[in-house]
Parts: sequence; C-alpha cells; structure tokens
Amino acid sequence: EKFDFAALDAFSLPACARFAEEVSASKRPVDLLVMTQGMATFQGYTPTPTEKGGLDEKLTLHYFSRILLARKLAPLLSQSSDGRVLTVLSGGVHGPYAGYATDFDLRGTYSLKKAADAAGFYMDIGFEALSAEHPSVAVAHAAPGIVATSWGTE
Repeated sequence: EKFDFAALDAFSLPACARFAEEVSASKRPVDLLVMTQGMATFQGYTPTPTEKGGLDEKLTLHYFSRILLARKLAPLLSQSSDGRVLTVLSGGVHGPYAGYATDFDLRGTYSLKKAADAAGFYMDIGFEALSAEHPSVAVAHAAPGIVATSWGTE
C-alpha cells in the first residue's frame, strides 16, 4: 500500500484549490482523504488575509477548506474502487446554526458557540450533498471528543 501525505496551508483557500488541482492533474484515483485541520482558540472573528480567502480562521479550517478539498477531489475519489472521505471535527455533537441564511460566515454575529455549531452543521450538510452527488464515495464526519494535547500549556 502507498500513502501520500502532503503539507498544506489550510488557512489559505487558494492553496487548497491549487493542491486539489495538482492532485487532480495526476489523474490517479484517490482512495482516502482524511482531514483533521483545526484550531482551538478563544479569539473572536479573525479573518485570514484577503489573499487567503478573507474568511474567519476557525471557519476556514473547520469548514471551508475541508469542503473545498472534498468537492474538488470527489471525481478522483469516485474513480477509486473504495473512495472514502473522513473529516474529524464534531459529527453528531454540534448544534444546528440557525443564522445560516442571514450570517453564513458569522461576520456579523460571531461567537465561539456559533462558530463551532456552524462548522459542524455546514460539514454535515456539505457531506450529505457530496454523498448524493458521488454515491460511490463513502463520507464520514467523526467526533473524537476531547483528545489529549498540550493545548493550553504551550
């Protein structure tokens, strides 16, 4: 078995799009896409630089970069005999985000709770749509719960 791991600045949506284009140019099927990018922070709404997308850092890592990669790589995942996508975030443990129609990116009403709920809520909906569009690709949104890290002691 061969595994390819790649470093990627997931704060940058253009970098994510370039990465997906480079992988797609190989025309090789992709068997497994695992996405765990994220951050734990108490900061408020913090946009990435305009050239990286200009969206909130937390939402960029937790939703926008993940769905961009999954959607752009879905055709190659569909070519695999066992294409699978796994995103590790908050599957099943987040609440719905009621403000999606009026403040999708949380620029106007940001809070940590809303950011967490929006990212998980959007990921669930995005994966449901991805699954419908690419039925041969297995998609999963997992929630590991609290994990042992050195966060907060660094």
